[in-house]
Amino acid sequence: MLLLVLALSGLAATILVKTYNDAFADAEHRIQDFTDVLAEHAMLVFDDVDRTLQTAGKTRTMLMRAGQWGPSAGDRPYRALLELRPSSAAASNLSWTDEHGDRLYTALSPWPSPLNVRERPYFIRHRDDPSLGIHVGTPNLSQQTGKYLVPVTRRFDLPDGGFGGVTTLLIDPAYFASFYQSMTRRQRLFIQLVLNDGTVLAREPSQTSYAGTSIAQGQLFTQHLPKAPAGTFSAPGVFDGIDRIISYKTIPKLPLLITVSINRSDALADWYRDSVIVLAFYAVLLAMIGGGAWLAIQRMRQRARLRHEHAEAKERRLQAEKQQALSTMIGGIAHEINNALLPIMINGEMIEEELAEGSFERVGLGQMMHCARQIEGLIKRALDLNRGELAAGVPLDLAEFLARVADRSRAGLPKSIALIERVAGDIGAVQAGEEKLSRVFVDLVANAASAIGDNPGRIEISATPAFLDAGPADAAEARTSFVRLSVRDDGPGIPPAVRERLFEPFFTTKDAGKGVGLGLYAARRVISELGGYLDVESEPGKGACFSILLPRAPAQVPAVPA
Repeated sequence: MLLLVLALSGLAATILVKTYNDAFADAEHRIQDFTDVLAEHAMLVFDDVDRTLQTAGKTRTMLMRAGQWGPSAGDRPYRALLELRPSSAAASNLSWTDEHGDRLYTALSPWPSPLNVRERPYFIRHRDDPSLGIHVGTPNLSQQTGKYLVPVTRRFDLPDGGFGGVTTLLIDPAYFASFYQSMTRRQRLFIQLVLNDGTVLAREPSQTSYAGTSIAQGQLFTQHLPKAPAGTFSAPGVFDGIDRIISYKTIPKLPLLITVSINRSDALADWYRDSVIVLAFYAVLLAMIGGGAWLAIQRMRQRARLRHEHAEAKERRLQAEKQQALSTMIGGIAHEINNALLPIMINGEMIEEELAEGSFERVGLGQMMHCARQIEGLIKRALDLNRGELAAGVPLDLAEFLARVADRSRAGLPKSIALIERVAGDIGAVQAGEEKLSRVFVDLVANAASAIGDNPGRIEISATPAFLDAGPADAAEARTSFVRLSVRDDGPGIPPAVRERLFEPFFTTKDAGKGVGLGLYAARRVISELGGYLDVESEPGKGACFSILLPRAPAQVPAVPA
């Protein structure tokens, strides 16, 4: 039992561990797929921005060569910027600055307000590094719009190769946040667009307080990004400390990376629910096993109790048999003594009449006769006691009784009919008069033989233990021990219409003069008087079986005369 419980517990643990690993791997694959899609999207957006910046640089060179640059050019550069402005919703403004950082033209206005950006990090990097290429700056709060905007810039070189300023395209991070929100409507994902120095450009769920903040101190930048440009790991969130599964990927040729994460509790929500179902199932299974084991133990205890009771009954029966044998011996001895005492008393009385009254001889003889009468009284008491016990009904041993009944019945059966006895071991005894019970069995065997007729057949007499409920189900004493005595034949069987009237008085199927229909009626009365039941089971063509249920006689030990 313990091994079974341990085996089931191990199986449940194995299933839970496997499903946990599967759920965790599935969550990793899902956010990896999201990361790949969002990285591709960011690359397309910034590729479009970079093409716009490069085209703007070429347009500026053409305008300068055509003499359409400077104060005499009017609004021609402004109109050129309007034509170059990309259609992407991410783009906010396109502008040119000169080599000193002064803003010359912008797509927002033909006459922009003065602005100098020579102290901005992106201007300094382009000025000092001709090979820098595209640069994505940190978010800045716009004075005009009140929103955070990300400058994406490229260096502009003069025809002689010298530094001529910067072309700038401002990107609105809210565009990425809105796009990410549309991608996560059915899943609680956390998405970030981050610079390679850890600065957050856009985030979903969107909160302006995160713009420009840094996650460089998190495990992504300190442990994982130095090892691989893409991957998945588990770690607490940098801002809220919630345990998450995180996927990341750098964007080729851009100083950017995408991170997608999901709360571990959300990723494993289905596993938690399924685990509860699995655990509930195994709890019910273990409860059923435990209940079955308890029932088995109870049944084993009951069998042990019955074996103990049977052993006690057998011992009491042996004691009763010993007492009965002793009583028989006492009766025999008493009869022998009485036979020897009788002539002594007769002769003593005759001699006593011949002796003179008061003589020494007569007095002595009187004392002898007195002692003889005392012996006679003791013998009478012993015989009365012995007869009283036999009249009280000594339990009838069924094995011996059925053997005698079989011998008695077999003598009257034709040779074509076989009579078989099947008696269970230690069948015990019943409280019944042998003559009456013997008459019941003889009649039942005779009826079976009559049903078989002249055909070859078989009659079986059997005795087996039986139990009937005789009280409340929870009372141990409610189980009453019975003995089932059966007479079965392989004759033609009894039709249902006949079976219903079989025990009615004067009902018979025999020819006139062969029976009056009182045998089965009387048999049922006898069995009923003994506290038992008589019934029949039969189907046409399948023989008949008469069953007698009698209460098993309690083993009693006869009292030994004092």
